[in-house]
Amino acid sequence: LTWNYADFDPGVYHLEAVAQGGGLAPEAVVAETVITVDAHITGTVSGAGSAPLSDTTLRFSVEGDEIDAAMTDAVGSFTLRAPPDTAGQLSFEREVTDADRNEIGVSDALDALRLAVGLEPSWGPADAADFLAADFNADGSVGVSDALDILRTAVGLDTESQPRWVFGDIENDIVDANSVPVLNNELDIAALSADTQINVQAILVGNMENYV
Repeated sequence: LTWNYADFDPGVYHLEAVAQGGGLAPEAVVAETVITVDAHITGTVSGAGSAPLSDTTLRFSVEGDEIDAAMTDAVGSFTLRAPPDTAGQLSFEREVTDADRNEIGVSDALDALRLAVGLEPSWGPADAADFLAADFNADGSVGVSDALDILRTAVGLDTESQPRWVFGDIENDIVDANSVPVLNNELDIAALSADTQINVQAILVGNMENYV
């Protein structure tokens, strides 16, 4: 018997081996087993300008127990397995590198300041990702203090707040300088009965780019 997992949707399958009776002998189940076909969560993580983001760690957990983990490859892609018909959480993590810090410059501070005083950033109308990138101290708003901290970071001075990566589904959020969502770098995943694809936006806070 050949079992090709690709031919089956995610789920739990019961497999029985039956011996055929001869003459008056009845059929009999001589072996049985349960086979679970996991669902797969695939997708990409992208950064500024929709560029692929490598070296991001993703974890799928159920009620706090880690089920699977993966890291994005050079093109930002990942694949995780998930138990069928089981809801869970997908979390994201990426360390801030020296190369990331070097992406934060004086112009980023100026764009954050423009948002703080009600002006558009240098590239045009702002969206939710821009306000998230400017909220350097993660207090849910964009103010002059955020712009100053970004400036201090750009010129190599110490700040209480530090650059960080945030992840989440932000395309449908409507925000302004006084109402910026605080992302917890986690997505809720509904119970899966089929493979699913998820594309996630990553933002380096302090790096003011046209992300989306």
